[in-house]
Amino acid sequence: MWELRREDLEAVAVGAGLLGSGGGGDCYWFQRMADHAFEGIESLQIVEVADLPDNACVVSVGMV
Repeated sequence: MWELRREDLEAVAVGAGLLGSGGGGDCYWFQRMADHAFEGIESLQIVEVADLPDNACVVSVGMV
C-alpha cells in the first residue's frame, strides 16, 4: 500500500500525459479533476491488487 498525496498530483499528471496517452498531451483536466477529488483530504491510500480480498468489488475508471 502507498499514499497518493495532493502534492504528488502534478507529477502524476505529467507521467500520465506522457505514458498513458502515448505521447503527451494537456495535463490540465486531469489536475482539475484530481484537485476536486482531493477536496477536504490530503491523501488517498492506494492498495495493490494482490492485497484485495477475493470478493472485493473493483471499478476501473478512465477518461478519453
